[in-house]
Amino acid sequence: MLSRLFARNSLNVLGINSGTSIDGLDLALVKVSRTKSGELRVKPLLKRAAHYPASVRKALLHLADSAKVAPEELALLDEALGDLIGEAARSFIASAKRKDLRTETIASHGQTIRHHPLKVSRLGRNICATLQIGAPERIASQTGLPVVSNFRQADTALGGEGAPITTSAVYHVLHSSRKSRLVINIGGIANIFYIKKGGPLSLMEARDVGPGNVLLDLAAQELFSADYDRGGKLAASGAVSLRLLSLMSGGGFFKGAETRSTGRERYTPASLRKILKLARDLELSAEDILASLVELSASKIISAAERIAGGDKHLKEVYLSGGGLKNRQLVRRIRAGLPSLKVYSIKKLGYHPDFFESVCYAILGYCCLHGLEAIQPASSRGAGIGQKSNIRVSAPILGRISQPPKLIHHGTLARNR
Repeated sequence: MLSRLFARNSLNVLGINSGTSIDGLDLALVKVSRTKSGELRVKPLLKRAAHYPASVRKALLHLADSAKVAPEELALLDEALGDLIGEAARSFIASAKRKDLRTETIASHGQTIRHHPLKVSRLGRNICATLQIGAPERIASQTGLPVVSNFRQADTALGGEGAPITTSAVYHVLHSSRKSRLVINIGGIANIFYIKKGGPLSLMEARDVGPGNVLLDLAAQELFSADYDRGGKLAASGAVSLRLLSLMSGGGFFKGAETRSTGRERYTPASLRKILKLARDLELSAEDILASLVELSASKIISAAERIAGGDKHLKEVYLSGGGLKNRQLVRRIRAGLPSLKVYSIKKLGYHPDFFESVCYAILGYCCLHGLEAIQPASSRGAGIGQKSNIRVSAPILGRISQPPKLIHHGTLARNR
């Protein structure tokens, strides 16, 4: 099966992603091919969201937010989530087949439950780590298709932080010889991808810039017993507390040091409890708290975009993706804070904002199967936003391939090992 996939220039890849908001799966079937000049051609074919049942989300959130995790619970949820993803993929593949769309392989990011970008000493070695669960062998078993997963680990093995990891995929689909582009993905965490006009992938800049929806969702759950602030209506009815915003923006307020990448480990339920205590002292309403948290997310995004735009006269437009686009108050604040730039949904470039990351993982899956280098920009390895670097750092191949387990006869039935 793998030899046939390796030989094919064009593949229909099912990209599956579950982000830091931990609310469900985004599935996107993507046709990926390569031209004679080596350029990738990407065509989204079909998409679907599969929301986690409340019990699943609760278990995953507990795993991601807990300071201590029992090893057996981690192992069991890894396998169980793999089964769940496999079932969702199998249903999606059947739907695609009814539309005469064939799925040939799967690229699954899994669910991040730990991201530790700071190097620490273990077994005499200074290392950082990132961990995604959702056993790919279970997905392969459910669907009968090879699965590419564990994209981040090749980057950490070479000294990177394992995030942002979709930089090469974003470059492949959005680089331009006519204009610079800035993409801001607002999931649980907000991250940016900057592609300079006509610039090579090695000089692309990418990093996490702060909280996206994670604190907003936690606050909506705590203050309003809602999964999230639908449309940002609650935040829009409140007033920003400049005092609370100043305290939250101060260095050291959130757990851990500033790093190029981050996750739920930095913006935790404990962080929210700290914010709520300050808000009570300031006599703020629940709506004021949400308004201030929106302003925190917006200010981090605006600051990063301003630093880049100030040094690039070819950057005129910003494209937003991710679930944060649904928070209209957050989008309004970003637009108001970037008056010299036009702020659009990435839909303007032909990609649905909810499924752009899934498309990117499909591209990374294709690159893995074809042995294509996924070049990590120098900025994701140390150069700050707006800084230039001539260092070209590359990961040989991002991703690990899991073949579907099969039963074979050797007198008795046994699983391939």
